[in-house]
Amino acid sequence: KEQTSVDLRVNGVVALPVSVWPGFLTMGRIDPTAEKRMQVRFHANDGTDLEATKVTFANLSPQAAKVESKVTKDGKDVLMEVVVPIGATVGLLRGDLLVELNHPKASSFKVLFNGFVR
Repeated sequence: KEQTSVDLRVNGVVALPVSVWPGFLTMGRIDPTAEKRMQVRFHANDGTDLEATKVTFANLSPQAAKVESKVTKDGKDVLMEVVVPIGATVGLLRGDLLVELNHPKASSFKVLFNGFVR
């Protein structure tokens, strides 16, 4: 008996449980006489209403010692803002933003950031 051959084309999208955008913050030139803010969005692809349960910084350069974070919501998304305050020390500013969310399948995230204060 002869076997029949069938060609089948399948298209699909693979998505992680939580999308992070952008995945890296390039802050560019930072004016020490002005505040600099950049934002990261966390979006649950399954519709989960996200909440940030813990936010910390790690691996900070000396220039990033006074960097702050601010958490807000946009619908079910979490918005994390990295804030470089006025008076940052001149030089390379870098570090890791560590965020823990309430999502059951993806709870820990690391977002690297850098810039140059001058």
